[in-house]
Amino acid sequence: MEPIDYLILLHHLYFQVYPPHISLLRFCPLIEQYTGLKDKNGVEIYEGDILENINGEVRLNNQWVPNKEISIVVWEDAAFALKSPGSEAVDWTHSSYYNESVVIGNIHSNPELLK
Repeated sequence: MEPIDYLILLHHLYFQVYPPHISLLRFCPLIEQYTGLKDKNGVEIYEGDILENINGEVRLNNQWVPNKEISIVVWEDAAFALKSPGSEAVDWTHSSYYNESVVIGNIHSNPELLK
């Protein structure tokens, strides 16, 4: 029987379908660099991680609420830096910023956090 002409991506494994069988074609792991830094909970921070930081408060609907900033850890110009979702601007920030942040996910497993 001829294979079906599409691939299934499931957790970075590529399969080809030969009804009634499925064959593993290749494994494509994502390798992310460790920054050498940890968040405020002691979680290691890697390239591609999504960080949340509380930067003061803002007034919303007549109430003061925490001002949550979301950043993505990137490797840019031979250094780790932060990018805001939807922006091309890069911020090379002091390592203390990472120590005040919390890892809430990564761009591969939690893309919904960037919306």
